[in-house]
Amino acid sequence: MKNALNILIISLLGLTSLYGQTLDKKYVDNWILSTFPELEIDSNVLYILNGIPIHPDSVDIEFGKFKQSDLIQITSIGKSQLDSLTFCRPYNSIVLLKTKGMQSKKSIRQNFTKAKNRYSKIDLKTTGDINIEKGEPVLIINGKQVFHTECYFEINKIKVFRIIGINYIDKPVSQNYYGANGMNGLIEIKTK
Repeated sequence: MKNALNILIISLLGLTSLYGQTLDKKYVDNWILSTFPELEIDSNVLYILNGIPIHPDSVDIEFGKFKQSDLIQITSIGKSQLDSLTFCRPYNSIVLLKTKGMQSKKSIRQNFTKAKNRYSKIDLKTTGDINIEKGEPVLIINGKQVFHTECYFEINKIKVFRIIGINYIDKPVSQNYYGANGMNGLIEIKTK
């Protein structure tokens, strides 16, 4: 009996890793807090998934329909930006999420062109400090942060037809989490 239970547990763990982690509120909130530490995540947050506002009672249910790897774009709107908007209920922030297949090809092409223009070729490879003044944002490709001297080369290797989605954040993100270039924003690209 004990062996059968152990086999069942191992099988379930294997299926979870095979199909990826399920998307949930905790994962999204942790990503938002680590990327935008100035935001408040509390009960007054409006989550909008693929353009549809989610009722607070069904956030985990709606997120649970997707895997973490399906998520291609997360951005947020803080309280200071919300003051000019009118809602039936006051919100401290809004979290916007998009999943695979929800970004148009035109949007992907436009964001990719904009992203490629943010990086410049480095002629001499040095181990010196990052030149923050160049305005180059943090680059993450398929979940791995690219070293700043390799960004130009790595982004130019990507073929636009292979891109599933681009998360283009042009406001500062956490420098504690992403490093000095976090002040220049974040570009996250997921490919096939």
